[in-house]
Amino acid sequence: MARILLLAAPLLLLAACETAPVTPATAPNPPPPDVMNLPDDDIVAVLNGKPVMRREVTERAMAAEPKRLIDDFIKWRVRVDRVREVGIENTPDEISARAHAILDDFRRANGEEALKKQLAETGLTEAQYVDKFARTAEFAERVAVEKAIVYDLIVEGSVEFDAAAFTTEEHAQAFHAKVKAGGDFDEVVKQMQAEQLKVGRWRRMRVSKELAIEPLQASDWILKHLLELKDGQLSGVEQTVNKYCLVLRCAKAHAPRPGAKFADVRKEVLDEILLSRIQEQQITAWSARLLKSAKVEYKVDLMQKK
Repeated sequence: MARILLLAAPLLLLAACETAPVTPATAPNPPPPDVMNLPDDDIVAVLNGKPVMRREVTERAMAAEPKRLIDDFIKWRVRVDRVREVGIENTPDEISARAHAILDDFRRANGEEALKKQLAETGLTEAQYVDKFARTAEFAERVAVEKAIVYDLIVEGSVEFDAAAFTTEEHAQAFHAKVKAGGDFDEVVKQMQAEQLKVGRWRRMRVSKELAIEPLQASDWILKHLLELKDGQLSGVEQTVNKYCLVLRCAKAHAPRPGAKFADVRKEVLDEILLSRIQEQQITAWSARLLKSAKVEYKVDLMQKK
């Protein structure tokens, strides 16, 4: 069972899928602090009674691995710049609501007793945990990134979909036939699971052409077909590059809204992130897209510094 940690990413991974045979992507490292707003002469540690200055640590790190550190900072900075460009900010109530939503998601996935056990191990009540969690800068930045991704999904057009995943084409075809004949998507999944068949039910997600989860990105023909479905329409049995089979259902197609301002869709964005549907792969794809469009020039003298 996944443990509750005082970090955003592990908690957000808990509900990536219900029983789908898909391994969630590794969460990105927490973003670094905004170093431009930090003094370089403050004490970060004391070694044998002598202060260790931030400047010393920074210079040593830059001398050892300058490119990796710069790349990590740039990856973080392009996300922050996009958040600022869109005009996104968090209110305390929004951050608290997102923290509560994560715990609620854990409760739905693992049960009330599992949540109580994990909270007991932290020595905190649910209210104390949310308060402590919501105060972290990393979580606030994560919430802002989720808002930016949802905003981009709204602007460029997207589709909400359900998916059932199978390890054999035979079971996928049987499922498809039952649903196409009028069976309820979720009820048929439950029936097949009760029969001890290997079927995974992905939680509902919202994706676009460029902001999709990794299995759909790798199997781009499936993503293309999904984006063409109408509301309520069922796909065929689609085989991924990883050799398992998917049956997809379009829950709702969203037309592009290229002129939308964040202020106009703020409530819609918040409602969406409270559903805990943004996946780690979407954050990775979103960040990669920002990097691809960014112009980065490395200084040769800095890169060659020993």
